[in-house]
Formats: sequence, C-alpha cells, structure tokens
Amino acid sequence: MGSSPSSIPLFRPDLTTADADAINAVSAAPQWIDADCVTQLEAHCGALWNRHAIAFVDAEAAMDALKQVLEWPDGAQLGVDALLEPAWREALSAHWLRAVVSDIDANGHTAPVSATQATPLTAHLIQHTDGLPAPESAWRASDCPIEIISDVPTPLPGVGRASILLLSMDPGQMLQGGGLCLLLDADSERAAALRAARTELPATLACALARSQWAQVQHLLARRAQTAMAYARLRHRGLFTLPPVPASGRHWRHFTLAFESTAQRDDFLAFLNRAQIHAAAPPGWALAPDEAALPGVNRWLRHSLRLPIYAALDDAERKRVINRIHRWSERNDNR
Repeated sequence: MGSSPSSIPLFRPDLTTADADAINAVSAAPQWIDADCVTQLEAHCGALWNRHAIAFVDAEAAMDALKQVLEWPDGAQLGVDALLEPAWREALSAHWLRAVVSDIDANGHTAPVSATQATPLTAHLIQHTDGLPAPESAWRASDCPIEIISDVPTPLPGVGRASILLLSMDPGQMLQGGGLCLLLDADSERAAALRAARTELPATLACALARSQWAQVQHLLARRAQTAMAYARLRHRGLFTLPPVPASGRHWRHFTLAFESTAQRDDFLAFLNRAQIHAAAPPGWALAPDEAALPGVNRWLRHSLRLPIYAALDDAERKRVINRIHRWSERNDNR
C-alpha cells in the first residue's frame, strides 16, 4: 500500500539552506551583538526604500522610540484597522497608546476613522493588508500616517508614501529576522533622534538571519507570486471569489478566497483538510468581541479562507492544492 500524502500546512517560515549557513557562520562568534552586522542590514534596507533605516530588537522597542521622538503622550490615540497584527497591538499597549479601531472593506482595507472621534487622533497606522496597497481613502483620512510595510517588503506603486515606515521580521511575517523590526525614516534629523532613542541593538543571530533573507527577497517573493498566479487560474465555477490582481502589482502575504456563505466556506475547508491540506479562516488570531462584531470584519471572518502560499511550497504541493480545489468545484457545481 502507498503511503498517505504528507500534510501541507497553511504557513511555513521560508527558511533556506542559505539562512542556515548564515546563522552557522556567526553562531560561534564571541560577540552576542555585532554593530557592523546591524549597520550592514540598515544600509541595505535604507537603500532599497530610500530612507534612513534603524533596526530594533522588536516592535515594542521601535514603538518606544517613536513615542519618545514624536512626543506622544500616554493615552494618545492611533487610528488602526481591525486587522492590525498582535505584535503592533502589543507594542501600542505596552507604551500606553490607544488603538482606535475601524471597520474594513471586502479586501481587508478601510480608511482609518478620524472625523467621528471626539478626541483627535495623534497618528494613523496604515498597513497594506495581504500585500495589497492601501486605498487612496486611507491616505486622505490620515493627517499623520505611519506605514506598516511588513506585507510589502519591497517597493510597489502606492506603497512608501509616508515619511516613516515600519517593517517587522517576526516568525509570522513574510521575511524572517527573529522578531527584529526596521524603522525607516525619510527625515535625517528625526532618524538620528530615533537612533539615539534605541537602547539595545538586535542580536547578531537575528541580524544574520535578516540579512540572509533580504539577500534572497526577490526569489522568495517570486516563488509566492508563482503560486498566486497558479491559484488565480483556478476553475472556481463561480463558487468563490479570487483576490484582486491589480495591474500595478501586489505582494502575496496571503491568498484569500471569499465565499457566499459560511457553510460553503466550511465545506470547502473540510474537503481540503481531509486531504491533509490546511487552510484557515483569517486573520489567524482572536479579535476582541467589539471588533469581530464590526459589519465588514464580521462578514470577512465568516466568508473568507486563506490558502497556503509560502515560498517553501514546492511545485508538487501546489499542484495537490489546485487539484483538490478543482475536485471540490466539480462536485459542488450545480449548473
């Protein structure tokens, strides 16, 4: 008898042999912190985004520096959408900053709330959910935008409009860096102040991993794009909606399908799971009850499903996913 197919997880960190070599090369080094390694990482990312880059140990450390330099008081309100990831939520909370949450649209985007607030918002965290550039409405509503580019690690049209950019490299992100966070600022004086506010450099191992990932970034993004384009040709028979592929391009943090009903979505999910193919309803973490009850978020949670789309997904695994989806579509096409 043949062996059963191996499981295809929803997410797998895109760690490569080159990453292992980079980590092994510094693992025996006597210094836990290597300032030169940090400087090289910052120089590479700063040149890519045409900004001054400052590397922090994590999102909390980056938010601490921002709060100090921008002189945000305790209790300052920052506009965010309901899909702000836990690392940033925790960073805000750790520094006594309040996230003011707004609803989302069908693509997981919305303009941050501003005029409806009794107290003015100090800033807005604009993120490009799933690698799709944020809509123009988000920028029109933002007096002080700060851009989260973790889902868009290399420039795209409509991305990089804010002076300050934030990029996280924690285990759940597209690029790995042991939790390291990059803050990129177009203002040289403010960047110098942010650098001075940094109290700790990232560890050498984290920097080595981050540098290795950046050296491979085009390959990693291309592998994701290949899978996305293969998924975009799915024979869905009108049973679900595929994510948009704008002419200006997008990155592929996730590949999200939208279904007409929760029951249909759940039947599709069970069909994949029986073949050891794992998918999941977004966002992948628990939302507060009041956020989950927002109309746009509520519909998105009940009708959406994410497919595996990491760079480490090989061609045979991708074919398995696609064939299984085609079987489900054929079985459920009642036309």
